[in-house]
Amino acid sequence: MPTSDVFHTDLAGRNRKHLGSFRSMNVSGLTLDMVRRRLYVSDQHKHTIECTNYEGKDKYTVASAEVRSAIS
Repeated sequence: MPTSDVFHTDLAGRNRKHLGSFRSMNVSGLTLDMVRRRLYVSDQHKHTIECTNYEGKDKYTVASAEVRSAIS
């Protein structure tokens, strides 16, 4: 089962902190909500968007849908 790990570091690349593992995900996108301090992760194969807080806790699926490509 593939796993994608997400880490936080300072700008120098030091002080690495593990934010979370997204099991069986093929991460295709990341975005940060800096106001709410949440990380959003998309998986184009599972058609899901999951999020977690900056500490790697409170993880849940935000959206899940069968999406068809507009390009054939």
